[in-house]
Amino acid sequence: MKKVAKVFLIVGLALTLGGAILGAVGLVWHSAEVDAGMYDGKYITRQGTTFKLRSVVDEDRKVEEPYQSLYMSVDIFQVTVLPSEDGTTHVHAKNVPEGFLNLEVHDGTLVLSQNSTDWGPFSMDGFFTSLYDLKPEITLYLPEQQLEDVTLWASTSDILWKTSMFADSVNLDIGVGDMEIQELRAEDARLNSSAGNLLVSGGEVRKLHAIGESGTMDLRALHVDEAVFDAGVGDIQITDCEFDRLEYDGDIGRTQMENVSVQTMADIRADIGDFEGRNVSLNNAKIEASVGQLTLEGELLGECSVKQDIGDVHLTLAKDVPLAVNVASVDLGQIRVEGSNGGETIYGDGLPMTVNGGFLNDSQAENSLTVRGGIGNMRIEFK
Repeated sequence: MKKVAKVFLIVGLALTLGGAILGAVGLVWHSAEVDAGMYDGKYITRQGTTFKLRSVVDEDRKVEEPYQSLYMSVDIFQVTVLPSEDGTTHVHAKNVPEGFLNLEVHDGTLVLSQNSTDWGPFSMDGFFTSLYDLKPEITLYLPEQQLEDVTLWASTSDILWKTSMFADSVNLDIGVGDMEIQELRAEDARLNSSAGNLLVSGGEVRKLHAIGESGTMDLRALHVDEAVFDAGVGDIQITDCEFDRLEYDGDIGRTQMENVSVQTMADIRADIGDFEGRNVSLNNAKIEASVGQLTLEGELLGECSVKQDIGDVHLTLAKDVPLAVNVASVDLGQIRVEGSNGGETIYGDGLPMTVNGGFLNDSQAENSLTVRGGIGNMRIEFK
């Protein structure tokens, strides 16, 4: 829960500031027909102030120079990255102010940015409007290639990334908006979404760090050597993924894992919210849950531990995997462990106690599980 206060403060300030800005923009520039005599095609006078109007265009640009890296910095409605069908790099911009887009290759880096953050007013079909109302879009078409570095920064945008290109380093960072990535292929990738949903579907990455401060996080069909997931306020779902090492830290929200395997080490911490794992295979797993229900089905290998502070725990483990179970401590609740003979050993009678030794099921097994119960009941069974 170390990031909870910070998350709520950031989100609150962002919403307050965003509402104030958009409210002011809406009052002044919101789409409306200009009164007669106040608009001459180039200038508009409103409430005693004269503004120069800028036209809105659709724009296509092609990149002829070679480049090894990509840098994008924009603040618009929608950014889309798609594979190029003709093998060239080109950009299509829709509903953008004339002269808005900057596209150049500088020192081997393709730079795509906007020339200004002017919110308007803009002339469109006899009306004047704001940049927010225009909902501008930029689509970048990239050929299949290998890049050294890819950076995309956007303060208020939705991002759709759908390309098979490979990059040594990928850094995608958005403030307010949703991020959807299909087929992420990189040596090192960092994804940061401050206020919005994050979806990553498919890909191979050596090192992946995904951060979601406020919003859902959905990770599917990933092959990652070293994965670090930081979830603030929101649910997280991890499905059909393979990791060598996994570190997960969730503050507030429900955590679901299904068809997930971790080969070397799993460090899982969930503060407030239920944790559910289905068909998981975890090696050297350390699982700590503060407040909520913890349910896990699958196999635990190596040296594993489960600690629950407040809430019930139900572990259904593979019967054909030899496992020594050590009940280390019980607070206010009971721990029930099914033995290899089908019987059941019960620890705790509602009062705190420490259990010394107590290896069950197979004390000589190469795999071990140490459990610590808190306020709530724990049940461990083998199927």
